[in-house]
This record gives sequence, C-alpha cells and structure tokens, in this order.
Amino acid sequence: MVWGQCGHKAYSLGDFCAQQDIGKISLLKIDIEGGEYEVMSAFSSEAWEKIENVFLEYHDLQPRDHESLKKILQNNGFRIKITTSSFVNDLGFIFAWRET
Repeated sequence: MVWGQCGHKAYSLGDFCAQQDIGKISLLKIDIEGGEYEVMSAFSSEAWEKIENVFLEYHDLQPRDHESLKKILQNNGFRIKITTSSFVNDLGFIFAWRET
C-alpha cells in the first residue's frame, strides 16, 4: 500500500488480490482518463497471470499512444482487438483476451 498524491491509500493490483484472496480476474475494466499507461506498466507478472480478459478505454497522450498498451498486453500473453472512437481521434478501446 502507498499513499497517493491526494492523500488516499492506493494498493497495487497484486496486493489487493492477495488481501482479498482473489485468484482469478475474469474481466478487468480500465477507464481512468489517461492513467492507463502508468497503471498497466506497474502490474507485476503475477498480477497479469491472474487476468483472463481486459477491456480498456485508451487516450493517446503524446508521447504515448495505444501501441504501447498493445505491446504490454501482448507481452503478457493476450490477443488484442482495437477499436478507434468515431467521435474523438485520440480515444479508443482495447479488448484483450487469452487463448484457452
């Protein structure tokens, strides 16, 4: 556990899963307005192993873009489907799943 900049407690995904005795995450939904890069980069390999599917909204924020999120997911064993928003150019969605 760490204290966030705004004074709130923050837990890593791995710590939260251990504390709550979570062995498997069927679907992880991420919609954190550009924070997806920092959060996903901080997941441990043990945390990634618990996740079966991911659905996330991405924001292409320079110098980062959704290709870096795609690489993180692929490096952790996921297949990827990317859909770009038809309303906003730098916004889209990624669905990632593991082959069974």
